[in-house]
Amino acid sequence: MFRAWPCALVILAAPATAPAAPGGMAGDADQDGRLSAAEFKDSRSKVLWRADRDADGKLGPSEWIAGETRLRRETQTAGFDPRAQNLGTGDYGKVDADDDGFVSAGEADAYLTRRFESLDANRDGFVDRDEMRAARGR
Repeated sequence: MFRAWPCALVILAAPATAPAAPGGMAGDADQDGRLSAAEFKDSRSKVLWRADRDADGKLGPSEWIAGETRLRRETQTAGFDPRAQNLGTGDYGKVDADDDGFVSAGEADAYLTRRFESLDANRDGFVDRDEMRAARGR
């Protein structure tokens, strides 16, 4: 059991988004230079749900802001403009569809789907670096 600790520590310390390969994109698991909807949602939701401090399966406003801040930091570290990855702190009310004061997993998934669709300008089912750059002005 003692031997498992070093491995566990490495896993816990690993970044939630797949690191960007040179010229690649954060969260690009297959390293094809673009993000599928699944890669986008998976990488962003991992970062977002790490902010669920009380592990209740839902995010309050302060947890949402913490998740967004963490996502911005990690994407900037990976070489991306964090503005293109913005979850939208001001969007919290839009994400909380049932207006219960919390964002559930289903609400977060629906939001990330809408965010991906807004980034996928050419509607090919992928977001590439050019589309991310174009999103900065939106």
